[in-house]
Amino acid sequence: MAAKIDQTKRQKKLEKRMKVDKVTNWFMINLAWGVLALILLRYMENTIMIHPEKMLIPAIIFGVIAVVLFVLGGMKIIKNKSRAFNYGIFTAVAAVFSLYLTYFARIRYALGAFGDTRWWMSWGPSLAIALYLLGAFIFTAIKIARIEKNR
Repeated sequence: MAAKIDQTKRQKKLEKRMKVDKVTNWFMINLAWGVLALILLRYMENTIMIHPEKMLIPAIIFGVIAVVLFVLGGMKIIKNKSRAFNYGIFTAVAAVFSLYLTYFARIRYALGAFGDTRWWMSWGPSLAIALYLLGAFIFTAIKIARIEKNR
């Protein structure tokens, strides 16, 4: 009887640990890609300002990768469907952002945006990425606390 209770406790601890690991892994993947995006934005800032049309190439590449990930995940060729969709969403966002940088001058003219161009091309998106990562951290902390309290 005591062995069965111990086995049940071990099983619950294992399940709890797996849930915590899944949430932590999600955050760490987001953090890694977010930091990479921030570094790339800073590295490419001058190129984007001088030749924004060069961002059309990454937009096409990211768009194709996103479609491939969605199709392969939907057809279950990639075994982890949720991971394929998550990476598909990430690459789709990267494609949209690359298009934004490519056509920024036209978008800015249409919206009547004023101010420093660096704000709209790199600083603003960098701030958005940083705020997303902060929100993801808070979400992760709350989710882990709820798992630990069995809610």
